[in-house]
Amino acid sequence: MESSDRLIRPPKGYEADNPAIEYLKLKNFIVSKAFTDAELTTKGFEKEVAKTFKAMKPMVDFFNRGID
Repeated sequence: MESSDRLIRPPKGYEADNPAIEYLKLKNFIVSKAFTDAELTTKGFEKEVAKTFKAMKPMVDFFNRGID
């Protein structure tokens, strides 16, 4: 991870000794799931994609609460 992908100082409102400070300083978070070529062409693949998005939703909701 490049140093430009994280804050230099703790975000406003957080102390430098916070146990999660290295995570709090990150600028980006990525959630992904790899699918094989065979999976992409199976019948019902859209259900697997929907299931994957459903699993990712709590993380997206968590970060969106920070924006609200």
